[in-house]
Amino acid sequence: MRRLWPWSSRAEDHLEAWIAKRHQERVLAGESNPTGPCPDEAFLRGLARRSKAIDIADPRVDHAASCPACMSRLLILRSEYHSQQRKMQVAFAGAACLILIASLIVV
Repeated sequence: MRRLWPWSSRAEDHLEAWIAKRHQERVLAGESNPTGPCPDEAFLRGLARRSKAIDIADPRVDHAASCPACMSRLLILRSEYHSQQRKMQVAFAGAACLILIASLIVV
């Protein structure tokens, strides 16, 4: 089904991004009360990659979203993951270009 107002989706996305940013700032400033112990590094890595294996109802997700130490580590891991993804995309694009050029030269 086609939306009649495509800009409403963008406005909602901007609002959600703004809310997430304000939440991160509040948590990183120590204005939240995390519950439970900090999750291990493997869990934070999975959360940074948005792994489908992690259940959003898991109490470790709530802790990571409200703990300044976990939030800062999560942001670092997410940045590293996105950087790694970009490098892989560039490498695959370069390989595809080389294969295309090689196929044009052979013909």
